Amino acid sequence: MGKTYVTGALCAFLNSKGIRAGAFKPLESGCAARGRHIRRADSEFLKKTARMPEPLDVINPYYFKEPLAPGVAAARQGVRVSFVRIRKNLRGLQKKYDVIFIEGAGGLLVPVAGKKTNLDLIRYLKIPVLVVARLGLGTINHTLLTLEHLKRNRVRVLGAILNQTSKGRTIADKTNPDVLKRYGAPLLGVFPYVSPARQ
Repeated sequence: MGKTYVTGALCAFLNSKGIRAGAFKPLESGCAARGRHIRRADSEFLKKTARMPEPLDVINPYYFKEPLAPGVAAARQGVRVSFVRIRKNLRGLQKKYDVIFIEGAGGLLVPVAGKKTNLDLIRYLKIPVLVVARLGLGTINHTLLTLEHLKRNRVRVLGAILNQTSKGRTIADKTNPDVLKRYGAPLLGVFPYVSPARQ
């Protein structure tokens, strides 16, 4: 739930400043089944954190049981993901809020509908991107590749946030932010570790 915590925190912060901020999660995978009920942990967290009265199906139109890329999970469930439906839900939310944070499922090139990826959805919705990456080892390559691919596809990047997912900080955790800055990454900051007890 790394991206989810960052998204929820941004919504909560803006709402505390009097800016109506909502969240939208078009696709969620790995939803646990409890009897007949499917628990959408990420979407439910965003709805609660942003204090949104809208039904969960508006905030999260597509959800899948298996913890797979959304496009793969959708195909296995026999579900056809419609970008038109996603845009319709988003437009409805945009009429009610000053800002909508859209949380993607997986990375930039993860399939979400057949061979279409998150990048295709971003371009279809014509939205800018805030990159959220894990703070630890491997993030330099991952973050720079993501930023470069967005640039090549002429997608506007608002910035990047590194998310600390473990309590202690390794040498990589401590040095990665400065390294990314030296490579020109538009780093906005590091989101601190949140212990399970506070989630």
